Amino acid sequence: MSLNLPQVLSQMQDMGRTAASRVEQLAIKLPEAVETFRRVSLMKPKHIQARIAHAGNRWPGAVPTQEPLDLLVSPPTLPDQLKVIGADGSQIYPDRHAPAFYFMINIGSIIIAHGSGKQPQTNSRPWIYYQDEDLYDQNDGAITNAVVDGWRDVAEMGELARLADGCLGEQYLPCSITVYYCGWRSKCKSQNVVLWIASCAHTLITSTVYTKLVPPWPAS
Repeated sequence: MSLNLPQVLSQMQDMGRTAASRVEQLAIKLPEAVETFRRVSLMKPKHIQARIAHAGNRWPGAVPTQEPLDLLVSPPTLPDQLKVIGADGSQIYPDRHAPAFYFMINIGSIIIAHGSGKQPQTNSRPWIYYQDEDLYDQNDGAITNAVVDGWRDVAEMGELARLADGCLGEQYLPCSITVYYCGWRSKCKSQNVVLWIASCAHTLITSTVYTKLVPPWPAS
């Protein structure tokens, strides 16, 4: 049945007024939030962590580390030339009630050659899965959104590794990176971040977490 737009119009107008009022209320509360942040920044990290633990599920944010909340860190000096790569994925989840039962994963990437004067290189690699072997697990159950998320994560790391492989031998910046996923952890101890990314992708793809996700991620 189609949507009755005239009936919705007045509700949309009410929603607009409510949204404007909410913005005004947030503006009033902002100074209070800034002052609260300043006071909390003076607390010891262990006391902050204890309060977060006591809050339980009421705290939706991250847990602070030992660093002060208001710590300012100066960025490292950039070299004259540096290649920066990034990848991010999105997905369309499977819907058994849709006219077609399928899911889609798209991985976008970018390469920025800092100091070269060249335009950034962007790319998008989409895959659509619609075969039965793609849509059902070993127990003949429909594939879940969590599994699709896992495939997307692997694809993102794989794309980074593919792009990083073409950057071997080029300049890089020392940095500290740690990856956590489903209990798996890897911390970059080498200054060669390019090789470390490739190693992470390989570990993820061959780990127990992902070998259970069938069929395997396509090679191209």
